[in-house]
Amino acid sequence: MISTGSYINKIVLKSLDKKIVLLSNLFSILLFIIYFPFFLFRKIWGNNNYVEQHTPIKKILLVDLRRIGDIVMLTPLLVELKNIYPNAFITLLSGSWAEQILLNNPNLVDSYCIYNPPWIMKTKHSYYDLIKKISFLKNQKIDLAIDVRGDLKNILIMSLAGISKRVGYSFSAGNWLLTHKIADTGNLKHIVSHHHKIALFLGSNIKLINFKPVLWLSNSENNYKDNSKPFIAVHLGASTSVRILSIKKSSELILSLLNLSDKNILLFYSKEIEDLINNILLIPEVVRSHRVKIFRGDLRKFIVEVASSSLYVGMDSSGAHIAAAFNVPSIVIFGPALPNTCKPIGDNVYIISSDEYLKCRPCKQKICSNKMHQKCYNSLHFDKIFYEKSHIPIIKQITG
Repeated sequence: MISTGSYINKIVLKSLDKKIVLLSNLFSILLFIIYFPFFLFRKIWGNNNYVEQHTPIKKILLVDLRRIGDIVMLTPLLVELKNIYPNAFITLLSGSWAEQILLNNPNLVDSYCIYNPPWIMKTKHSYYDLIKKISFLKNQKIDLAIDVRGDLKNILIMSLAGISKRVGYSFSAGNWLLTHKIADTGNLKHIVSHHHKIALFLGSNIKLINFKPVLWLSNSENNYKDNSKPFIAVHLGASTSVRILSIKKSSELILSLLNLSDKNILLFYSKEIEDLINNILLIPEVVRSHRVKIFRGDLRKFIVEVASSSLYVGMDSSGAHIAAAFNVPSIVIFGPALPNTCKPIGDNVYIISSDEYLKCRPCKQKICSNKMHQKCYNSLHFDKIFYEKSHIPIIKQITG
């Protein structure tokens, strides 16, 4: 992994927002006071909540309710989990997108328990659905549950589902609800490194260098990929507006690619960047080129198109993780976030990230607080970067 950023170690602690940590700890204490009598009752008198260590693991619940890129980064843990417990029935509690992402996997997930959490989706939602999911999980008599996020909400779901062995990180706000805690040094690490530590805790011997995300295509999807003409896939969307390039910078990027390459450009459409795409399509050079095509399709078709591209260019969002998992040469643009915790993991990834130290970075990704709006992006000049880095193999893919 190559990165233009060199200052990130100076400010990693800044990402742990003090107010959020304080509120999380206060909520955990309040929850402990409310929940403790039930916890104590089950500990002393419960028959099926605390089993002996030697009890065979027949059913496992893995919890990751985060977004598309997070599910991609979860795949090496799924692989190792099946290696460690080859005969276990594995259920993944995740958002509705997970099944499409993991389609064609080699029997790593036996069952999906789908829940789109309101704290991720930011939409109106009935918590009655969550109660039904917890009730469903409780009836499954699961032996082992694993939280990969250090998330109090995930741990609470695992506990309320009556799962006897609950594995998670010691830094979790609800760590007192865990039966098996993974010690953590407190150093800020990549999400995949955290997943690797869970795998080691459960008994894997895999080295981190071999612990990489992977995705799978069907035979027909592979045929489509193999017969596709070379093209550049461009994804300018992201889950938050502050992580989306301005119309000016997006146009600059597209024009740079058009000038340097004779390949077609497939620009992925999504609702949050509709105005941005419409503006790009009106640029005279784009109109005259007849080489910028728009993709509109579902998640699975998006995955296949990314896998079929000869080069992927995009923001630090889902598409970048998908491209890296398929070993597609990828140029990934980072702004508000820092690459060291969530960059795509792969052998053909080049990170574009500002070298300039910004006090506001990383930010909460809600609004831009810098006096120069989106300075983390606006300080990037794509023509200059592509020219100065033209000797790098992945950058050569633009013209190759």
